[in-house]
Amino acid sequence: MNMVSIVQVCFALLGAIEAVSARSVPVDDVNYSTAVRYLRKYQYIEDDMMQNDEVIVALKKFQQNNNIPVTGDLDEDTLKMMENPPCKEEDANDEDRRTRRYLLARNVKWTKNIVTYNIVNTPSTISMGDVEATFRRAFDSWQNVCGLTFYQVPDPAADIQISFVRGNHGDIQNFDGPNGLLAHAFIPYNNGEGHNGDIHMDADEQWVLMNGGINLYQVALHEIGHTLSLGHSYPNTVMHALYRSTYDPNFHLSNDDIMGVQALYGPNVPNAPGTEEEIPAPEAPMPDDNCHLEFDAMATMDDGSVLAFAGQEVFHLTRPGSVSEGFPKTLVEAFGPIMESVTNIDAAVYWTKFSKLYLFAGSNYYRYSFTAGDITYPKAIDVDYPRSITANWIGIPNDLSAAILVEDYAIVFIKDNIIRKFGIYQGSYRIFPGYPKFISTDAQWNQLSTVDIHAAMRWLDGNYYAVSGDQYYVLSGTTGNVYYGYPRSFGEDWFGCDMLQDTS
Repeated sequence: MNMVSIVQVCFALLGAIEAVSARSVPVDDVNYSTAVRYLRKYQYIEDDMMQNDEVIVALKKFQQNNNIPVTGDLDEDTLKMMENPPCKEEDANDEDRRTRRYLLARNVKWTKNIVTYNIVNTPSTISMGDVEATFRRAFDSWQNVCGLTFYQVPDPAADIQISFVRGNHGDIQNFDGPNGLLAHAFIPYNNGEGHNGDIHMDADEQWVLMNGGINLYQVALHEIGHTLSLGHSYPNTVMHALYRSTYDPNFHLSNDDIMGVQALYGPNVPNAPGTEEEIPAPEAPMPDDNCHLEFDAMATMDDGSVLAFAGQEVFHLTRPGSVSEGFPKTLVEAFGPIMESVTNIDAAVYWTKFSKLYLFAGSNYYRYSFTAGDITYPKAIDVDYPRSITANWIGIPNDLSAAILVEDYAIVFIKDNIIRKFGIYQGSYRIFPGYPKFISTDAQWNQLSTVDIHAAMRWLDGNYYAVSGDQYYVLSGTTGNVYYGYPRSFGEDWFGCDMLQDTS
């Protein structure tokens, strides 16, 4: 079955569809799109999470009302009748709507707890910084009340791709210029593969941060609800079908919106089920002296957060642009008095399979055990540590540049432009065959052969992040290519430096 399943924002009353082929006559995408638009406009269809059988039901209702043979097919007679508007705009589904609250997609939801998104481009009226901050606020509103966590990643393979497009943009529903269709979203069939899960915004609309046009936050909050598999609901809810044309500075999720998303993903543990979320206050920008730090090491933890080390300081980043409360901490504050003589961490890696954090400094390494949900500091070092690197990691040198977990059972170490892969191979811990090798000869890392790598990690999006000075690179986890636009400022993207702009 060819699932298209676009969730159209019914602010402009177009909807999620699954491609249906008429059996009587061939019907192209234009005719099909026109028919669905008609059915939505006159409320034969209101369900944004529509599948094939529901399109057929809507067509049968229309055919029955207009004395056309009831087939459920989009045939010539049906298309011809749709050229004539009805005498009044009545709701063909009014009886059904009175009994329904929030609507959920049938057996379709994200099946993972961490969902990534990428903002592809911006409208002409709003800067990238403001678009990012607006979508972050909208995602946070949903994250605060459900069991999902959202991360922005600069990756065309992110689960949710957000783009501003116009006209015919490659899916079954075209945009129609200003003051028409505002946006549409795809529900997450197959966990976001292909277009599924994506959000398209009409670039021809006058997008604004407050009033004087189409408010970006209000539409974004609604569209994200669709990507989470929520359909339309009552008036005075975020998921109501009609766009609220006036700017509402207090626009936020209602109890009905919250109950809908929690029916799919459960509550966010800190929040009681059914309570209204509070609009999060903007986070304070990082102090300027933290925005140009040169990092020595970083490690991705099992929840997707990042530990970043600079000199004798450590930062805990819950997501790009957000430093955890109480950080930075000194090495001693975070990892105990054993760190008093350590001037900096050379490399760090969290071995997820064993729930162990390894910190490499000079000729020694330090091991710390973590348990799920344990975010307390200082951590107690494991018994009989620190230990010698060369005595326990046979073939791995002292004074490392970076350590990166690349597989469940393997870690890549980088030093002096040489890469070594170490882990469990044929039942024992050892250097993998073919290593060590120069970075220039390694398919995954060769594009950084001329870069002085100070720190590196593999993040939850499956890509590799390498820091050099105060800049960082992102390499595709599948091709090894450096993504376009890199290097970028690590402080700006990961610490929120100069990222929050005045929207007043």
